[in-house]
Amino acid sequence: MGISTMILELGAPLALLNRKIGIVWALLTCSMHWGIYFIMDIDFPYHQTGVIFLSFFAVEKLWFKWQSRGQATRATNSTVVNGEPAVVLFDGVCNFCNSTVRFIIDHDRKGQFQFASIQSQIGQRLLHQYKAPTDLSTIVLIEKTTGKVYLRSTAILRIARPLDSPWRWFCILLIVPSPIRDIFYTLFASQRYRWFGKKDSCEIPSMEVQTRFL
Repeated sequence: MGISTMILELGAPLALLNRKIGIVWALLTCSMHWGIYFIMDIDFPYHQTGVIFLSFFAVEKLWFKWQSRGQATRATNSTVVNGEPAVVLFDGVCNFCNSTVRFIIDHDRKGQFQFASIQSQIGQRLLHQYKAPTDLSTIVLIEKTTGKVYLRSTAILRIARPLDSPWRWFCILLIVPSPIRDIFYTLFASQRYRWFGKKDSCEIPSMEVQTRFL
């Protein structure tokens, strides 16, 4: 982590030379600060939300494109919030994944999500029912209201929608094509055990949040 931090800090001047380099640098730096948060519990609100990096993106163009999607798209975007709670399936032995679930619960004040580990019987049943990947390569979001399944970075960003501000603002990244977003997701997911460790068995939810788990 220390070497990665040094490389990103020293590479900051390069981000000013080219917009594409700047975008990649901003995404990597934002990811680094999230890593610091989960490893050391040190919070960097402006870095984690990406606010400090907005100048690298064509925010105005993205905003107008987002607004022009129309009423039909807005209705689809609200499926997590309305109707039956969506289900988040996650890797139950992954330390980072468990921390992420706790983070979602803390910021999902309206209780829009329920959770189950991929390794559990109900998790496997839902994966087969909705024809989702049964391995541990991706988080899975199942919107029961529409019957749709979302994977990888798309699942993460759709989960962000109903969360408290400023975390919901991350959903604007859905404008970025999923193949580009998923490059970073897949890279991070492939190293999550190495960076954050894993448990021998799935974590048992505390009494306070057991009602949120299937």
